[in-house]
Amino acid sequence: MSDITSANSVVAITVPGLFPTPIILEGYSADAAWNTDNRTGAEVQRGVDGRQTGGVVKNSTKQTFHFQADSPSVALFDAIDTAQDVSNTVFYIQATITLPGPGKVYSGVRGVLTDVKPIADAGKVLQAVDYVITWESLRSSII
Repeated sequence: MSDITSANSVVAITVPGLFPTPIILEGYSADAAWNTDNRTGAEVQRGVDGRQTGGVVKNSTKQTFHFQADSPSVALFDAIDTAQDVSNTVFYIQATITLPGPGKVYSGVRGVLTDVKPIADAGKVLQAVDYVITWESLRSSII
């Protein structure tokens, strides 16, 4: 029987030059751990005569991670953001995302921290903080 829970998922990232040892992300938002944008893998054109043709295009994949304001992972992403800002260079992120229920492992390759929420929104309590990694590739394999 398959299990689709995300509670037992594990995301481990490394950042060569900053965090060479894998760090497990934790303290996800109450409503969502992450979401991933669709990636366009092909482009099609249709001629005036109605004949369609297509070609493969290489596009990056954006993945947004959502953390509670007190998550230890907030400090990790803030450190990556600060290092990029201070050094005026990009630090590439590698990730392994394990989903035991469906039996899949995803590899995030040459990710770049592209979007940062610099401070949690404040309401009755502090809201989730989001960070976006844009992956060169995010591919799955079966466990």
